Amino acid sequence: MRRIRLPRSAVRAARAPHGPLLSRSVLPRAPPLLRAPAGLACRELCGSNSNEVLRGKPSDSDLIGRWMNDETLVDPVGWGKGSIGVFRRMEMYVTLHLMPGFDLPDFLAGTRVAYGAVTRLMYARDWEALEPLVSDACLEAMRWTMEELAGDARRIVGTDEADAIDITSATLNRVLLPDDPDFVTGSPRKVHLDVRFVSMERWVMHDYHTNAPIAPFDGTPFEQTSTMRWEGEVAPPDSDAEVSSWRLIGLV
Repeated sequence: MRRIRLPRSAVRAARAPHGPLLSRSVLPRAPPLLRAPAGLACRELCGSNSNEVLRGKPSDSDLIGRWMNDETLVDPVGWGKGSIGVFRRMEMYVTLHLMPGFDLPDFLAGTRVAYGAVTRLMYARDWEALEPLVSDACLEAMRWTMEELAGDARRIVGTDEADAIDITSATLNRVLLPDDPDFVTGSPRKVHLDVRFVSMERWVMHDYHTNAPIAPFDGTPFEQTSTMRWEGEVAPPDSDAEVSSWRLIGLV
């Protein structure tokens, strides 16, 4: 499996916060599966742990079962906050069997870095570095958000601090296979994966009219929860085919 890939500038942005500005009201909802765009390749973040990769064999059931019983990797079954329903869990179990080459712990480790990189780059208005990490719709929404903020004489500061963001969990919430009539068994398969993030964050929204921070974004720590949909491709572990890298396509 190919990990989430990030350009060098994005890797430097890994400790960025993700706040209410990057919210469901700003970013597009995940697009319909039949109209999912292709992923873009970026710099590889780190290597893959081949001991945890699905191989398209009956033994995958044991590995998938261990993943799904680990609440640090997959949202538990239930109906409350931070859980998923029985039918979605069944859908996830079946769909993961169709994804040889996938390494869940490896993928989630990459999303932790990408989460911070995407948000810091948005606050820094580094659109060139963001372009390979997000869909066109996401990039447009991020530009609009920061332009609105600048028009109100406000700016996000403090994102370079070491404690600006602390991701307490990143768990798989849903697995979807977009319809692809050209897919052939053994070739790379496009997938959409929803990851639920919980983080403790602290940064400042500065108002240049009053030359003061705006409450509650005044550096006081707060908890942020969001579910992001990532698009990419997975290929069987023995495949030499080139695959597209993961990128953010929306919030769900």
